[in-house]
Amino acid sequence: MKHDKRNITAMVMGMVIGAALVSEAAAGIVAEPTWQKIYVDGRQVSMTAYNIGGSNYVRLRDIGQQVGFNVYWSDGVQIDTDVPYTGIAPVQEISSQPTDVKIREEMIQRINKVRKKLGVTELTVNQSLMDAAQECSAYLYTKHNNRVECETVAASG
Repeated sequence: MKHDKRNITAMVMGMVIGAALVSEAAAGIVAEPTWQKIYVDGRQVSMTAYNIGGSNYVRLRDIGQQVGFNVYWSDGVQIDTDVPYTGIAPVQEISSQPTDVKIREEMIQRINKVRKKLGVTELTVNQSLMDAAQECSAYLYTKHNNRVECETVAASG
């Protein structure tokens, strides 16, 4: 009974605190449609815009359509300024560039050449770790994201 009372009290307090935080975060943040004229190269265009805190916001895809660049989703928002707007990710062409496997092999050969010259044993390839490293590099992190990296390595065996 004593634990039930504590649990109920904790739950009620959590709800009160949560409600206060939500109302605090939402207070004063209102998106209202704005009817300001929008021009692209001196020509008035039609876009839905919202005023939030005194600033106008327009959807990026609407700007892409009006200005003439492609905006699409492919593992994040992608902007391609060299092609007109379609909203669709381009089909990846097969490249004559070296494949990931060839680059990996060359990299290991070069590292092992230096290691051999220094009298250190050569590296052996662990394909699971190579695959995990390739997957992590696809995220294009500018800093370490240890949780994702660790989960990727763990999932790769």
